[in-house]
Amino acid sequence: MEPVTPEQRAVIKSQIEDLIAEYGYRFDHGQADRMADLFTPDAVFRGLAGPATGTAELHAIFTKTAKFMTATRHVCTNLRLVIETPDRARGTVVFTSYGHRGEGMGKPEPHSVGDMEDIYVKGPDGRWRFAERKINAVFSSWVKK
Repeated sequence: MEPVTPEQRAVIKSQIEDLIAEYGYRFDHGQADRMADLFTPDAVFRGLAGPATGTAELHAIFTKTAKFMTATRHVCTNLRLVIETPDRARGTVVFTSYGHRGEGMGKPEPHSVGDMEDIYVKGPDGRWRFAERKINAVFSSWVKK
């Protein structure tokens, strides 16, 4: 297989950045019920709320977690991307998650900071999806290790 050109790399990186942003947007804007669509049918997820495999389990864990929060915002930065083939890549993203539980607007609490280790695959439809996402909290005020 030919190596990925710089132009292909730029397009792939942009598409994966869009995927990462969509993940946070859907959770933060009341669309947790649509998050499983961002994953492959057999995807593996290991997050702060527990593990899930496949879209049915992903749907259940995302919707359950969203009900627990009044408001959230995910800030994702520092994408480190390794493109293995034109249809497969690995990446690490630094995240900070702010949240509020309870009535009213409330104070933003940065409750988790860490890394998201991902495997991305491009499907036959041309869309990139998560094949695997592992959330490694470095700091968390809401999760006991």
